[in-house]
Amino acid sequence: SEPLMLRNLFVHFLSEFRKMQIEKCSGRRGRGGRESTRSAFTRCAQVVASKFAVVPKRLVNLANAILDTATRMRKFLPEGSGLLKQLDSLISLLQASDRNYSSVEQAEEALPKVSDLFCSDVWKLK
Repeated sequence: SEPLMLRNLFVHFLSEFRKMQIEKCSGRRGRGGRESTRSAFTRCAQVVASKFAVVPKRLVNLANAILDTATRMRKFLPEGSGLLKQLDSLISLLQASDRNYSSVEQAEEALPKVSDLFCSDVWKLK
């Protein structure tokens, strides 16, 4: 179904985005420093679009919509809940391009893992 396909595409986008943020610290890409969220999303969407039949602009719009919705939804969740921690981690990862990390190890430690952000229970996804 389409919602599951969008979820899986976004999970792949996030894992690619996280990898790009970590590579940015290693200096291999030659892009040090901060970068706007939109341009980071665009770079990542172009990489993902080369692997799948996706329009990069629509993938950037999806990522921006998810970031906006997650930020607005945050105030409705109870403090200290597990869901709030997951949502904060998602927001932190999506805004990672705004931060600078001195090393790959620091970025690896600071950025949340994609596997910790989403439910992997097949029965809940059905």
